Amino acid sequence: MLMCEMSSQKRNESLSLVNDSDFIYQEIPGVLDYRDKKCGSLPCNQNSKCVRRTSSQYICIAIEEPKSCMDILRRFPDRKGQDDIYTIVAGAEKKSVLCDMSTDQGGWTVIHRRQNMSIDFFRKWNEYRVGFGVASSNYWIGNDAINALTTHKDQELRVDLESFEGDKAYALYSTFYVEDVNSNYRLHVSGFSGTAGDSLAPHNGMEFSTYDNDNDNRTNENCALSWMGAWWYNGCHLSNLNGMYVTAPVDYAGYMSWYSWKQKYVALKRALMMIRAKV
Repeated sequence: MLMCEMSSQKRNESLSLVNDSDFIYQEIPGVLDYRDKKCGSLPCNQNSKCVRRTSSQYICIAIEEPKSCMDILRRFPDRKGQDDIYTIVAGAEKKSVLCDMSTDQGGWTVIHRRQNMSIDFFRKWNEYRVGFGVASSNYWIGNDAINALTTHKDQELRVDLESFEGDKAYALYSTFYVEDVNSNYRLHVSGFSGTAGDSLAPHNGMEFSTYDNDNDNRTNENCALSWMGAWWYNGCHLSNLNGMYVTAPVDYAGYMSWYSWKQKYVALKRALMMIRAKV
């Protein structure tokens, strides 16, 4: 019997195997890390699957790589409820992202995650453009990636927040997309609902700013520099999720904050931004 093997790193993953008499092939959607293995006389990699064409011939068929966590959930419905790190294609890049497969039926692609101070978010324009951090901890997926992920499909945005007292809240937006670099990643967001209050829609229509690329609407102030972050600042902000991280609920607008939840700029313990294509 011939078999396409998966790497030992992911050998325990539950995937669909197809039994074809004396040959078993594995559908490979590009979301797991496979080593190239011989399948019949051909090598198949993580972007292809091996199928038997005749009794003695095997071929590799290319498989489109997933472009979101919703793509992954649709291909593998058994992943529902199993949050994990996956690889998706965002524009011309491959990105490791956290997929939230639990919240509100799952399928969420996390574009921003903060839970401790292990990574500095006070960074330059080009770093925010390409992204930084690691999906298993803290990261910003990158403005180019956000633009690519929101360009062709209607997306909703969910922001999840947690205080140092253990309180949790969320803000859901029925419309969310970000323009490309030529528009300085202009924000489009609307349709708020949720428990955290609306601290993002007031930034609608604003361009993204960093301390070395000031695009806010303040004439005599660089909001990113003043409030130690990077955001769609609008004279200056009601939310600052890329502000400084502190390990206590300090009240200061330069920290990671969401004003409308507590009606003050209290530092948050955790924050998550994630998007999903609307059904």
